[in-house]
Amino acid sequence: MAVSAIIGCGKSSIMKRLRQTRVLEEILSQKYGKAVNIIFVKEPEDMWVETIKDPWTGEEHEINHLESFYAHRDIMAHAFQMFVFDTHITVIEDAVKQAEEQDLDTIILVERSMYDQMLFWKQQLRDNIATATLTHHASYVRFWKRWNKFIPQVSLIFFLRTSNLDKTMRRLKNRECLKKSVDGNKSVFHVSVDGTESEIQQVGGISRKYQSDLLELHEAFYATPYAHPPEAPIGGIPCVHLDADAPYHEEDVSLFALAEEMVPHMMAVMNGNYGEHEESAVKIVEMKNFY
Repeated sequence: MAVSAIIGCGKSSIMKRLRQTRVLEEILSQKYGKAVNIIFVKEPEDMWVETIKDPWTGEEHEINHLESFYAHRDIMAHAFQMFVFDTHITVIEDAVKQAEEQDLDTIILVERSMYDQMLFWKQQLRDNIATATLTHHASYVRFWKRWNKFIPQVSLIFFLRTSNLDKTMRRLKNRECLKKSVDGNKSVFHVSVDGTESEIQQVGGISRKYQSDLLELHEAFYATPYAHPPEAPIGGIPCVHLDADAPYHEEDVSLFALAEEMVPHMMAVMNGNYGEHEESAVKIVEMKNFY
């Protein structure tokens, strides 16, 4: 199962809080009738910084692939998206191995899925990035299709949908301030997430327009009750929209309510009775322009 969202919606924080409090496992196990284990798989951003040795000089260089992508998007788009996809496969493989060692029924809940990898690549194509030509696209899709055969299929998508781009931009601004602070003191934050400050148009390499375009693609990919992203099963994938603007990040009551909302959908998928698909395969035609 997967949690999807645009940048800055707080999905990482929500996943972390669900893992730390174990509230999702407790409610699910209680209603399912037996203990259930959840493996939370965060986006592997720590793998996006690595030390690389120059093959000619032998000198070592620390590379931050995410920062390089935002600083030089035109020339880094294809290389970065391929790198992100590869690290995604790595953590999924590790999670599957871990799940196979469990005695309990186990759910793998991943931050962003295979379809999100395709979505972010599609955004590079839409923006006519220099390294997102049809040739680059062909190589990416070939790579994507090959690996999609070997990892578990996504059975349920939770889409954290925001109606407040201002809040996401403020959260990104605060994240940037936190990185720049020496001691991580939150007093260095310049904006309130729920404030009324003027629109923030750019934070690092992320623009408000980029966020808006990503939101448009997410809403196209992740319709409810069934999502039909490119290469999805004919009937689609069960998809639930959750309110990304609720205070799950700070309030235990909101986090508990979120878990209560997620559990029935998870149980339905686990029991194989999510419901008959009312949409037909014809609906996939609507997505052809994205692929």
